[in-house]
Amino acid sequence: MLECGILLKRFAGVLAPALGLILTTPAAAQLADPVVPPLAPPAPRPTAAAMASEADLFQVDQRNPVNNPTGSFFSGLPLPNLGYSVGASLLSIYDSNYRRLADNTQPPPGESRSSFRFTPTINGRVNLPVGRQSIFATALIGKDFYTANSTYNRQRLLFSGGVNLAAGSSCTGSLNGSWMQAQSNSNSTLVNIPNTQTTTSFGASATCGGISGFTPMASYRYAKSINEDPQRAFSDLTSNSYSVSLGYARPTLGVISLFGTLADNDYPNQTIFGLTRSVKITNLGVKYSRSLTSQFSADASLSRVSIKPNSPLQQDSSSLGYGLSINYTPPSRLSASINATRNASSSPNTGTALYFVQQAFSANVSYQLRSTLSAALTGSTSLRTYEDQIGGIIDPNQVQNDRLNIVRLSVNWKPIRNMQTSFYVSQQNRNADPSIYNYKDTTAGILISYGI
Repeated sequence: MLECGILLKRFAGVLAPALGLILTTPAAAQLADPVVPPLAPPAPRPTAAAMASEADLFQVDQRNPVNNPTGSFFSGLPLPNLGYSVGASLLSIYDSNYRRLADNTQPPPGESRSSFRFTPTINGRVNLPVGRQSIFATALIGKDFYTANSTYNRQRLLFSGGVNLAAGSSCTGSLNGSWMQAQSNSNSTLVNIPNTQTTTSFGASATCGGISGFTPMASYRYAKSINEDPQRAFSDLTSNSYSVSLGYARPTLGVISLFGTLADNDYPNQTIFGLTRSVKITNLGVKYSRSLTSQFSADASLSRVSIKPNSPLQQDSSSLGYGLSINYTPPSRLSASINATRNASSSPNTGTALYFVQQAFSANVSYQLRSTLSAALTGSTSLRTYEDQIGGIIDPNQVQNDRLNIVRLSVNWKPIRNMQTSFYVSQQNRNADPSIYNYKDTTAGILISYGI
């Protein structure tokens, strides 16, 4: 026990800078369908707004990417025939608090809270049909350059690939792997450390079904996140996630699905009292999806979330999970959506917290001014409760809960063919317990991209 006490004190100094988590995806990103409607169109090419959001917020230390509460893990590329795309972009950002420093924390002497960031990238996608199957690959290569502090400069690398499979008249599948590396999000902690995080993942999914009738689905994904900085190695995470569902579809009634997911998350560098800390999160529930009219569609899910930690002093628990999404997509200039969700998740950036329970809400409105010009307004709010009694012993200042509010306005312009430009401004505020983790941040950016 004396050795354990010494170990806990040692971890206290190591873990303080690793506390906190920044939500950078709206609730809509967590509402993947366990059963995709058979007649759903292929995913459209990302808009300039989406690309700007991805380039601005593409960080590898988000919540565990395999913890989709009700969803399959990947669908491959929506390219039915031979296709490719090659592009380049330049993202220029002003960030008023690029380290996410707390409100009462000053930057080191001679340094600034704010910085400009320039991120040039090149990217490419290819899809090669082989009979009824297809092989696909994607790549993104870029680098962040911070004018205020070059120690935060980091490469942005993303490589993924796999194969789309087809069998019989109604069965499809996908094998997929990816490797991603980037600067991790700075946390609102007392000390902010530049850090490179690498995430490797692979998995498989399969589904069968037609326009109506039963549609079974199953998927598996393995993911491993590693932090380069030794002071963040405590948050390294390895995950094995499984998802199954059985849906029943009728064109006039919609799709009702029974689903189940299991995320088995291990922290290999957290051995306390002889145990390697881990947590299993199970989600069992039902989901209903339907087109209400030619303009409105909606889906709703209700589930039981069960959490089983392998950690001293942490008890098993269960709670209600839900999801709701309403979309308005008429053949006019205006479109809108609202999303709400409640779930539990682990993350490679939760510091000493074993997992967190999150309630989130987001809304989006976009307007097409003309064929080459559009605008979008997005807002989201999330409340997260961090669960871990051991973390509270290691660090009395461990974050207990936080609320993150984000508002983003973007204007997207396509001046010439193959070229897209996005201008945006975003504001985010974090209110946490304890308040030493509160912060405010404003970003404004311009993304210019060209692709063929």
